[in-house]
Amino acid sequence: HGHPLVGASDFYDRLRDANGGYAPLLFARSALMGYLFEKLPGGGRGADGQMVEPPAYMSMGARVERVESGGEGARVVFTRDGKESSQRYDLVVGADGVYSTTRKSIWSAANGAIPATDKAALTAKFKCLYGISDFEVDGDGVFGVGDMVETHHKKFNFQMLLHGKQAFWFVFVKKQMREHIDSATRYTDEDAAKMASEFADFAVLHNLTFGELWARRTRFKLANLEEGVLKYSRFYA
Repeated sequence: HGHPLVGASDFYDRLRDANGGYAPLLFARSALMGYLFEKLPGGGRGADGQMVEPPAYMSMGARVERVESGGEGARVVFTRDGKESSQRYDLVVGADGVYSTTRKSIWSAANGAIPATDKAALTAKFKCLYGISDFEVDGDGVFGVGDMVETHHKKFNFQMLLHGKQAFWFVFVKKQMREHIDSATRYTDEDAAKMASEFADFAVLHNLTFGELWARRTRFKLANLEEGVLKYSRFYA
């Protein structure tokens, strides 16, 4: 209930100014992986425009089980198709998300140097259903490419950013109880679909419901939002 509000914000202008004059870009993680792969030695695209076979030094489709430090460099243990293998590296960068295997391995290797308070600091009080949907600006002059739509409610918040012919959207919901990140609920695609159905009638725009946006989805995920403050940000083996 109430009157719809459309307000202007200089958020993107300030973000661009803080980023050396470069405008922010929105794209899927898979697109980023493709951009990076094209620049790798041995990577790129063939004459047919398709990605070439990954070079031998890349481990595709492998799952990191643990990282072992000691000696020279670090040893990363993988599993792929049920088989275990390992490789030694000079540097390991853990960009493996909210349930980071790399972080657990580093904390284990710290042998007490990382206090228990740090290991208990990362919790999840909110969950987020996020995704990308095909979206065509309808030309009504209200919303267009580069705009951000944001609404706040007692039980949830919604955010959508428009870029090209895609909409990047986020539904933030407070969980019933705060959970430690290592034991937090893991969500399935079925959980995501159930949550989406609860917001199907929510009006994203004056002529678009979340249910319609969900029907146009190309990818989605329901995950916990990790938050916390660590006392130690580094550890030297």
